[in-house]
Amino acid sequence: MGNMFGSIFGKKHYRILMLGLDNAGKTSILYRLRLKESITTIPTVGFNVETVLLGHVKFNVWDVGGQDKIRPLWRHYYTGSQGLIFVVDSCDRERMEEASRELEKIINDREMRNTVLLVFCNKQDMSGCMQPAEIRQALHLDKLNRPYAIMPCSALHGTEIMFKSSYLIPHLSFQLKRYIHLTIPSLTAGQTQYHGQKNSTWWQKYDSHVDPVQTRTDLLNMDDLDERHYRPVKPVIPTYQSFSCFHDPIISRVVGILLREGNRELVEELIHKTFRTMKLIQIGKYNRAKTKEERESIECNPVTLLKQAIKNVTPIVRLTRIAKGGTLYSVPIPMSPGRGTFTAIRLLIDSTHDARPHDQRFWTLFAKEIMDAAQNQGRTIKKKQEIHRNAELNRAYAHFKWQK
Repeated sequence: MGNMFGSIFGKKHYRILMLGLDNAGKTSILYRLRLKESITTIPTVGFNVETVLLGHVKFNVWDVGGQDKIRPLWRHYYTGSQGLIFVVDSCDRERMEEASRELEKIINDREMRNTVLLVFCNKQDMSGCMQPAEIRQALHLDKLNRPYAIMPCSALHGTEIMFKSSYLIPHLSFQLKRYIHLTIPSLTAGQTQYHGQKNSTWWQKYDSHVDPVQTRTDLLNMDDLDERHYRPVKPVIPTYQSFSCFHDPIISRVVGILLREGNRELVEELIHKTFRTMKLIQIGKYNRAKTKEERESIECNPVTLLKQAIKNVTPIVRLTRIAKGGTLYSVPIPMSPGRGTFTAIRLLIDSTHDARPHDQRFWTLFAKEIMDAAQNQGRTIKKKQEIHRNAELNRAYAHFKWQK
């Protein structure tokens, strides 16, 4: 399993936040993950942090106390969390509505909008406990506009709680998500219920492939032992290629050029914020326009503006070094389409970095640079004109390009 995780994730750390009401069993689950055994715990005042290591993947699990006085402090732990484990006491029917309100507050916070939600129904070994289907209705999970998983567990008497690779960890940013699947071997797989994104594509490589359920109503009416309740959804192609926002080849090219140290999640978040800034600026201009002609001249689609900017910035010639008689000459030659697109994107990024002050974000300046270039003005256009000017100054050596 370690080699499998290493090949998928590499050596990475993931921050998981574990919340829930007091006496739900969060600390017991945490140390079941860490020590693979049950221990005697006391009510948590503050927080507990433990690292669960699987191969090359480290999960930093933060267990925060659930008392009334501590709950207002939960928001200080939201930043940087990639997954949320919400633990509920399956026997505490009276406080289930209170748990629903607290969960709603958590997921509505802007810092938690891109986190993966996993609900643990703890204390399933006790008589009279609520079943996961009842807890799902009590917590109003079906009204959430995000994928989630709800699972029964028993931190004290379960054989083991372990991370498995059925779901993948959250991956980028803007809506790219991978999921974690935490299971208990002592419970049957049919008890686990997973509700994912609509219209997801199921992997067709294996003989055990089954067609996905198209509607949530059909999923809820299925038999509890049907494997489609818990079977993970796997895309046919990588998510960053099938995701509609980044499927455009030009946008993928920009993401690839901006990429540093393989952190695609960060780059896609920057592109998303850049597009959002451009959209807000253009919509503001559109609303302030007084005539129909002015409104028709305002382009509000950030992708169209980006393509127009790249087209305007693309140089038609470039300089190359050619040795002649022991001397290197700068010879102007035509710019190929592929290299021209790369050069245009590179000029836009370099102009943004050159003009970036310490008090402004990258996506704000990048959006302004793209909009200026779309109107044939700004620093990037001047850099393109400088390339053409240098080619004009060296046009006397243009005939060298035909000589070896």
